[in-house]
Amino acid sequence: MNRNLSNEIIGVYKKYPQIFWLLSDTAKKRNFPFTETLWMTVYNTNIKYGFLYQDNHENYFPENITANESFPISAFSASEVLWNKHLRQTWRLNVTRWDKNNNNNISIPVVTAWATHALRIASELFIDKADDIIVPNLYWQNYDIIFNKEQFVHYSLFDENQEFNLNALSWLLLWTNQKKVLLLNFPHNPTWYNLSDQELKFLCNELKKSCLGWNSIVVILDNCYEDFSYEQDIIQHSLFERLSRLDNNLIVAKCDSFLKSTFVWWVRIWFLTLWFLWADREVLESLENKIWYQILSKVWNISHLDQVLVDETLNSESFMHERMKNFHTLQNRYKKIKNLLQTESKFNNHFKYYKFNAAYFFTIKFHTQIAAPVFHAANPEFQTCMTILSASRIRIAYNWFDFEGMKALLENIYEICENKKENT
Repeated sequence: MNRNLSNEIIGVYKKYPQIFWLLSDTAKKRNFPFTETLWMTVYNTNIKYGFLYQDNHENYFPENITANESFPISAFSASEVLWNKHLRQTWRLNVTRWDKNNNNNISIPVVTAWATHALRIASELFIDKADDIIVPNLYWQNYDIIFNKEQFVHYSLFDENQEFNLNALSWLLLWTNQKKVLLLNFPHNPTWYNLSDQELKFLCNELKKSCLGWNSIVVILDNCYEDFSYEQDIIQHSLFERLSRLDNNLIVAKCDSFLKSTFVWWVRIWFLTLWFLWADREVLESLENKIWYQILSKVWNISHLDQVLVDETLNSESFMHERMKNFHTLQNRYKKIKNLLQTESKFNNHFKYYKFNAAYFFTIKFHTQIAAPVFHAANPEFQTCMTILSASRIRIAYNWFDFEGMKALLENIYEICENKKENT
């Protein structure tokens, strides 16, 4: 396939000059190299050189791998190494299912290798070394290696009343650089707090104000646990659609999948989707090509077998039923655990919990820096769902134990704290 991509890119960005302001310097220079070799390797859907055709007229498979109804031979194809076309279109419908308007300004999701991979590609696509990255003071530690943490500009996630600190965030939106990068992660990891409808309205107003003049904003959404919000007055779905329609100078990059919210962490498939108010298919395809360049230059391809598994799961008749069943199981457990934390006053002697209302985790903060000693003294069975976040914080997952198990876990932590208090 012969395509003069340089002229194609120049034409797109003459039409949409805002894109040059938003893209990183590296991304401006990198385009998908449409050579004949790459076309045959990446686009060809009938590649056979990944197999050994044996003399008995059968394809060779290792003895421990068998093609069957669950894993047809097509799942082991070496074709479509970058994307499964049907999967991309299926996920696009999933991303836009709450959008009642015309969604021509949304890209076709690009398949990536996992959340970290999707976020890293978004970073390389939009962030330069001089850009400020606005993040809360509490964030998941892998952000330090995905992004350049020296560029982080922090705001306190919660104010003194333990409410989402919109005033601090709005101040940074007004006073940081002309081009701003806002990293949003809701439900928020590691506190597991999700915004209320009113907080989202306030955030949208602040973003619109920040886009006045020549200001531009890149919003990167880390949506690992979408559709797991348990209270009626908080947002039930992603911020994606609401934010993307705010202003011509705002672009939203969504990194998401359904795998963490359906407990299929072992399948390493994630998606990166872009949405702009002013986009059309021409500019979206150009940016998708830039994303593919990033993938080709690092991992070359995304597991075709994993893509087939995800595509078949999304299109299975039982998928939504199973998902809703799991949601209600966790919602009931969430209500009991939250009630326990609110009513058992003795816990307050040693730790508090951060406000949470979504996903299947919560985080406690000890009054002293004893997180590591508490973890190592805890029942080994309980350690499997505990993560040390800092010297004074531990994240707890409640998907592995029922309510009685979680109650025993918290009692175990309390007893360890009491013993340490007595020994000091």
